[in-house]
Amino acid sequence: MKTLLIGLLLVIAMSSCKYNANSADLHSLTGTSWVLHDLAGLGIIDSAETTLVIGDNNRISGYGACNRWFSSYVIEGSKLRVQPIGATKRMCPPEMMDQEKRFFDAMAHIQHVELDPQGRLLLFSENYQQPLIFVPKKS
Repeated sequence: MKTLLIGLLLVIAMSSCKYNANSADLHSLTGTSWVLHDLAGLGIIDSAETTLVIGDNNRISGYGACNRWFSSYVIEGSKLRVQPIGATKRMCPPEMMDQEKRFFDAMAHIQHVELDPQGRLLLFSENYQQPLIFVPKKS
């Protein structure tokens, strides 16, 4: 799996333009873990690692700033729709809870996905002008 991911990232890095991800692209990333690098231009709290894992059977999950979360996604033409998000109910400091709320809100309104030439995963939400930017999680 690691070899597949490295190969995919090399192909993406050599590409000179962005491209929209489709269901085949997302399925090729199954098992890949991503870390939130920027929340739609709002920045992030460095100590509050937010993750996204693309799983089997159109499932996604991860860790918000405070809680584990899970959902599924549906590809409709060129659009990606995230189903309602479920999450644990752990309490954290208010600023971390605020970041997690913004993250869940953005994820609930994702419209499409792109992989950029640097190998970053960009999720575009209708509620924000800039994308959520994820980088591959280092092992």
